[in-house]
Amino acid sequence: MLVMAALGFTNIYGVDIGGDLSALNRICRKVFGHDSDRFRVYDGDALPLPDASIDIVLSQQVLEHVRPAVLESYYREESRVLKQTGIAYHQVPHRLVPYESHTRTWFLHYLPRPIFIALLQLIRSDVPVIESHLYLRWPWRHKKLVRRFIGPYRNLTLDRLKMIRKFETYDGPRGLRRLINRTIDLPVIGGALGAAIIWFVQIDTVTVKQGGPYTKAQ
Repeated sequence: MLVMAALGFTNIYGVDIGGDLSALNRICRKVFGHDSDRFRVYDGDALPLPDASIDIVLSQQVLEHVRPAVLESYYREESRVLKQTGIAYHQVPHRLVPYESHTRTWFLHYLPRPIFIALLQLIRSDVPVIESHLYLRWPWRHKKLVRRFIGPYRNLTLDRLKMIRKFETYDGPRGLRRLINRTIDLPVIGGALGAAIIWFVQIDTVTVKQGGPYTKAQ
């Protein structure tokens, strides 16, 4: 959210499931001149914002941390606070991505969750934290819920892959990431390969609530 403020957005709000948000609120007051807290704790059930009050919802690598019990509430609340034709952008890690960046493991999360957690116990010391904060789902779960609660979406995953060219800060296997970029840039077959590859990287979607320029679901 602070990045958006630095880009010129003047009326921003951020929510988190817990933690100390006082430093972020101090920045908002001192740097951006806000007279009230803009970062708040979200209980996963009800966003602390009025109906139809938000132009853009940005959910970037958040949904994999949302508990199953409140997953539908997450999407429902996004829809509630969005204005008509408001935009919802989601970037979602999911179970088909071979490399799981939170645990820094390959393919283990393809297994049923109890087996995944049991195997992690053999190689990680922070399994209780992972178990209570990581809920990887299939990509079609996100697609179904975003359509149901907000509207038809446009898949921007391939656009994101083509746009990123610098990998110095990439949290993952950089060699593989460069190979993906070269593959989707190939003439003729690059588009077909890209259409397959996007199922195995985190998904990016943009949705305009109840109509608007992005009306073709993919």
